Amino acid sequence: MATAAERAEGLFRMLDNDHDGSVDKADFDLLTLSLGAVIGVAPGKDGWQLLTKGTDNLWRTLVEITGTDKSGKVAKGRVQSN
Repeated sequence: MATAAERAEGLFRMLDNDHDGSVDKADFDLLTLSLGAVIGVAPGKDGWQLLTKGTDNLWRTLVEITGTDKSGKVAKGRVQSN
């Protein structure tokens, strides 16, 4: 069974689309598009606003937890498990 740190590492790798070692809002925007494609919700269609609200809330929570710097990027080392 994976540890919390291993699960966090896996999630970070999934979100870091350009593999630059950080996660930013653009990565979350791509997450929104990917999730929308999986569940059949396209931009501008019913459900899109709810989907974007959810991923935007995730992004804001991550920024608050990590104290993201002015660059708007959350570096891998900033995400720590308790």
